[in-house]
Amino acid sequence: MINGLVSIGKMAEMNRVTVATLRLYDQLGLLTPRYTDPDTGYRYYDIAQNARLDMIAYMKELGMSLGEIGDVLRQEDITLIEIILARKNERLHQQLRELHSQHDAVERAIASIERYRKSPTRGTISLEYIDRRYIWGLPCTGNFYETDIRAYEQELTNLRSALLERGFSHVHSYNIGTTILQKNFVRQCFISDSTFVFVDHRDKEHFPDVKVLDTSTAFRTDAAWDYGFPELKGQKEKIKNSDRVAVPGCYASGFISIARPLVELGLAPKDYPFSCTGISGYSGGGKKMIAEYESADRPAHSKLDAPKSYGLGLAHKHLPEMKEISGLAHTPMFVPVVCDYYCGMQVLVPLDLTVTGTTAEAVAAGLADYYKDAATVKVHALNESLPENGLYSNAMAGTDRMELYLTVNAAGDQMMLVSLFDNLGKGSSGAAVQCMNLMLGLPETEGLE
Repeated sequence: MINGLVSIGKMAEMNRVTVATLRLYDQLGLLTPRYTDPDTGYRYYDIAQNARLDMIAYMKELGMSLGEIGDVLRQEDITLIEIILARKNERLHQQLRELHSQHDAVERAIASIERYRKSPTRGTISLEYIDRRYIWGLPCTGNFYETDIRAYEQELTNLRSALLERGFSHVHSYNIGTTILQKNFVRQCFISDSTFVFVDHRDKEHFPDVKVLDTSTAFRTDAAWDYGFPELKGQKEKIKNSDRVAVPGCYASGFISIARPLVELGLAPKDYPFSCTGISGYSGGGKKMIAEYESADRPAHSKLDAPKSYGLGLAHKHLPEMKEISGLAHTPMFVPVVCDYYCGMQVLVPLDLTVTGTTAEAVAAGLADYYKDAATVKVHALNESLPENGLYSNAMAGTDRMELYLTVNAAGDQMMLVSLFDNLGKGSSGAAVQCMNLMLGLPETEGLE
């Protein structure tokens, strides 16, 4: 050590690099020694230079070249490193796309070999279910099942060449086949109808856009799908530009219409212990429940005459989307009730204002502003007179709208928020049509009541 400086060997040891690396950094102007002995040429470094060496190491980990690192260090411009990293990020994404494509190709090849090994003997008909793929088909010029194998192979070669000329990435012979019309297949009349080929997923731009609306519970919390409630903040634009939309559940629609805005607007914390009760007509139970309630053999006086609570195990299928779409920290407590009428629904959400730390007036004003431009949601004024001194659950039957009612007690510390709609309208098919309109560029309420 000379005057607080350390030798090049010691500097290399401290930073787990080689002496040759430090000499290269000196040559490139990345890390210049504090002192170089004019007689011996020995390099000495200040311990404080460890920070610069750490910075170089970090930028190398980010994939930056030594030339790029030198530019950053010389100019001391954070914008420059941002630009370099953006370019690097794009290159990495491209490499990932290429790797994914290679991976897909290898998996398809392995699957093809496996199918070949398991293929039935000649003349045997078998059924095989395959994953969703992109295919391109052309009408057959003749019946391949009566064509010489050489003519068949020539036709497939022509198809492959035509697709490659169209700009398709990869077309392999093992992905080519023919189709048979169902009516001919049933008659065991083997006449080829079209030639088809499985094409790479990267070639999807060659196909018309396909937009999907799903009404099951399968994709409502899937990040790859957009949630079909256009009135939620920012959701309408997402749906307009989406090709995969999950239609909300009926009970979930009622709860989310209340809970989501409260959390977004800071009128209720994410960890507020939300609970709700949902009351629905029996159409929400599907064909089996409808048949049970409408059976000609139903006794004049039966248990079906009375409301039935269910889902008492607190594991209703709508709970995951109620929690996630509302942005809650905890799953809400939810009790559904089915009653002896066909359709219509109300979802009741109590709110303890002493826990939320807000006022009924703030809640009412917040919800009114949140839905002021909503196409199908209306917010009634706080403590507005209720029809017939209450709310019948079938009041919105036959419509595709939703109405929110807000009441507060005399003490001003408890609220009841009610979402009233048709479980078959805004809670189901009406919501689906609304989303479909947006996805297809049609007026949002086209065809809705």
